[in-house]
Amino acid sequence: MVTEQEIAAWTAASGRDWDQLCQAWIWNICNEYGSAPVTYPSAIAAYYASVIVSSDVWNAPPGAIIFFAIGAYGHVSTRVDGGGDGMASARVLVMWGINAGRTDLANYLAQTGAEPLGWAWTNGANTYPFDAAGGDPVPIPTGEESMLIYANTDTNVWAAGIPYHNVWIIVPAGQGDAYVAISGHPRVDLGNADWEIARGLCTTSTNTDVRVYADTSTDAWYLIGPGVDYPIPPGEGDLFQTLFGARNPVDHGSLETIRRVLG
Repeated sequence: MVTEQEIAAWTAASGRDWDQLCQAWIWNICNEYGSAPVTYPSAIAAYYASVIVSSDVWNAPPGAIIFFAIGAYGHVSTRVDGGGDGMASARVLVMWGINAGRTDLANYLAQTGAEPLGWAWTNGANTYPFDAAGGDPVPIPTGEESMLIYANTDTNVWAAGIPYHNVWIIVPAGQGDAYVAISGHPRVDLGNADWEIARGLCTTSTNTDVRVYADTSTDAWYLIGPGVDYPIPPGEGDLFQTLFGARNPVDHGSLETIRRVLG
């Protein structure tokens, strides 16, 4: 785990001028304290390679990587203690080194006119474990019985997801067992194709968590949602479509995946 104080000390010790090098600064933090297997040419390139958890950057938790649209290359920062943001920029309020340090979101936006794009737990494939002062290093959604931990068996990437709640959080390496324990459910192992189905279900929101699915192979209909897996009796499909919306035709394999993903 790395603290804000350690990041500040590393930045000062680097002796490097970080002006216009925001993505390089984040990559170096990940490389120094976590994992940085991919070098992205710009912040916007890292943004497109990241899984965005939320567009609400104002309430991003400590350790979150925040992306902005500005110019051709974008901008990136990381949320530190007390709601501040660490970044490489000449416009920070507290300098840790040469053109890199701590500021607050309102100050940075006012000075630059940048547009927040959202926050992620990773910088593309790069990540680092932040040790928030007085709290857990990585906040985990709690109080959601439907939160499941999905493990991609092809890539060994894990994610915490809540179907239909726009929650999909990449689990930092080495913290998978803790996430599984907190979720209260067994880990769901999925191949890459099924993983993408799970991600799609978890990164959308809807007025109802329960939907009608029709198996195109058997013509069997089901009412499925978090904690709900009900075979619809023959002849009653129209009634359930009236209550829960039009049916979603899916092949048998995809239907079985959806049933597993929703628990």
